[in-house]
Amino acid sequence: MKHRISRLLYTLFSISFCLTTYAQTDSTRISPWFYSVSATGFFRNNEYKEPFGIGYTLPGYRLSGAVGYQKDKWEVSLGGFLLGYLGAQSYPQHAYGNSFTNISDSTRRKNALPFFRPIFQIKTYIGKGMMVQIGSSDADHQLPDALYNKELRYTAFPEQGVRFRGEWRFLLLDTWVDWQNFIFPRDNHQELFTFGLAASFPFHLSTTQKLTVAVKSIGTHRGGEVYNIQPGETAQTRLAAALGAEWHYMIHPNASIGLSGYGLLSASSRHSRPNGLGIDVTLQGRWKGIDAAIEGWYGSNYYATWSGPFYNALNTASNKTRFVRLSLAYQLYQKEQFGLRLQGDAWLHPGGSFSHAIALYMSAKL
Repeated sequence: MKHRISRLLYTLFSISFCLTTYAQTDSTRISPWFYSVSATGFFRNNEYKEPFGIGYTLPGYRLSGAVGYQKDKWEVSLGGFLLGYLGAQSYPQHAYGNSFTNISDSTRRKNALPFFRPIFQIKTYIGKGMMVQIGSSDADHQLPDALYNKELRYTAFPEQGVRFRGEWRFLLLDTWVDWQNFIFPRDNHQELFTFGLAASFPFHLSTTQKLTVAVKSIGTHRGGEVYNIQPGETAQTRLAAALGAEWHYMIHPNASIGLSGYGLLSASSRHSRPNGLGIDVTLQGRWKGIDAAIEGWYGSNYYATWSGPFYNALNTASNKTRFVRLSLAYQLYQKEQFGLRLQGDAWLHPGGSFSHAIALYMSAKL
């Protein structure tokens, strides 16, 4: 039954996409109907040094598509989202594949289909530069890694909730609530949602230089009244915020440099966890298709629910985190809606140990 439902959802999604594609081929008139397709393939290998976690390889893909209708200041869209991991099916039983004794069909997910989530989104433009949206969202809120791990851009499901975005001359404002766990009657688990704010104040110093002052924060709350609450399942809120500035200088159309610095605070409603502090400074440069960056981080008792592993004090016995990160990325191919990018990162930890990661990303947007 589960497979039949999945196949039905795939069929409906494919039919709606094909019908909209056909409608868009008529370029002689402006249609209120529109469609969007976004596909990303990723192959990332992380080798982490203890105690920050064990290494793992993350190969997979994201595919989302939606059909929409626009009228006046309103937009409504409906579609689907797929997230799949390569090799996340039963191991192929051919040749000597079953000779690997540590691979067992009884302990592996046998569903060959990727994870599917429906997409529904309704938005309206309520004024000059202002937008309100309810439903699914795959927006990039431009948060630093100390608040939100960029790897989640490839592994997390689209947000589901409400979002407000405002864009004015001296202020870019983005606020959102992502509802991650819903309570049905007589459930014994609690609500869970994430909320955030990103406010940027850009100042154009010249035609080639821009200074941006930014306030960014993200929090997670677990709570709500439940039928049979379990021991230890009490309301809890975790917050993390960053205040800083970013400077960007365009040397020429193919080269630029930038410098950013943030001071960060973290707090939890649980009294057993002290407030945390963090300092993050990043110098980056771009030349043609090459991006390079060096980042320095220091944290004391700092903890953010969705941050990268090297920022969190939970992973250390001393409650302090320090590292220097070197990053190098090369845009192998970029033309219109298609891109191919290779990226490598290395984190130097105290004592001379280091972690590293290498990733290949492919993307297409239609």
